[in-house]
Amino acid sequence: MQEETDRRRHARLQRDDQLFIQVLAASESPSLVGATILCQTLDVSSSGIKIEVDQEVPVNSEIDLWIDVRACARKFFLNGLIKWCYEQNADMDQFQLGIELLNMPFSDFVKWQELFDGNESLSHFDQKK
Repeated sequence: MQEETDRRRHARLQRDDQLFIQVLAASESPSLVGATILCQTLDVSSSGIKIEVDQEVPVNSEIDLWIDVRACARKFFLNGLIKWCYEQNADMDQFQLGIELLNMPFSDFVKWQELFDGNESLSHFDQKK
């Protein structure tokens, strides 16, 4: 299996912030559409997020995300696309998802990118230096 780090375009920061995802479209699992799932971030970048979740979400599912970044005392509303899903622990129903963030109208995509473009200090944002 090829590691997702091989395809990374941007530096990642280790994080453990809480977020919710809501499934907007999932052609392989239509029963998931409308589901809201509580998750934890594992790492983040200006263009993507890796999360841990307790159920499988199919690749190419479209999602909305609400992420609470404690370090900047701010919540972000983002849109994304599931790029990969790996089962981490079958006994505990643990999955890791790779999410590509999309620049959509009415989202906080531009503000999210400012965290990584030097417009806001990242010194307090990265939890594992």
